[in-house]
Amino acid sequence: MSSGVAASLRRVFLANQHHRLLIVSTCLIPQNHRTFSMQYKDTEKPAHPFDYVNKNYNFFRHYYLGGHYTLANIHDNTLFFHVESNFGVRRSDFVKRLANHIGFLPISKPDVDRMHFVDETGTINTRQFHNDYCLPRDYMPSPEEWHLNPNHHASVRLLRPLLQTMTYQLRMGLSHMFSTGQGIVMDRSYWSYYPILNILRDFGLISQDGQGIVMDRSYWSYYPILNILRDFGLISQDGKILFFLQ
Repeated sequence: MSSGVAASLRRVFLANQHHRLLIVSTCLIPQNHRTFSMQYKDTEKPAHPFDYVNKNYNFFRHYYLGGHYTLANIHDNTLFFHVESNFGVRRSDFVKRLANHIGFLPISKPDVDRMHFVDETGTINTRQFHNDYCLPRDYMPSPEEWHLNPNHHASVRLLRPLLQTMTYQLRMGLSHMFSTGQGIVMDRSYWSYYPILNILRDFGLISQDGQGIVMDRSYWSYYPILNILRDFGLISQDGKILFFLQ
């Protein structure tokens, strides 16, 4: 994922060197869905964000008067989009189309199996994974075993590489957003994997009501991320990372 994001960042940087009007075309979505179009210029944003309270979405203004409405100004207040969905609905394609439509950078879902289990020949090989984490073979399931029985005791050991990989995804996205000011659209997140939630619940790492996960800070190697999460109220004062599942 890192090489793909780096390539995207280079393309965005080169595109920003040309001071000209950029017209973003509309997404190809079903006709019964409402869509919108926007034009981006090399000008500063308004001093105040769009007034969603008093100028919220209005069907009459949208279709007949062409006035301001929520969807047309959503980029004024929002720089971070997070897309979730069920399986098999081509969510990743939608993430790319949405990001391209509103001028944001798409952050793809990390492929954990490819990054940790697939070797240079394109075949699944868990030997290197065991060597990297100094884990005995008897205590590590293969990817197939993990998907068949995600509640297996050894599956908990897969949490660290999974969280590390998804941390890279979040770190790259936030770094780009805070460095360039361009918004991002993220595909999936930590709380997307319900088998992981079941494992955490079974081993006492998640509250019984399912509203929060507490993980040790050792899973995070970059403290700027901790500061960002603390500012948004997603981390407790004692240094434990707390994600609220809404």
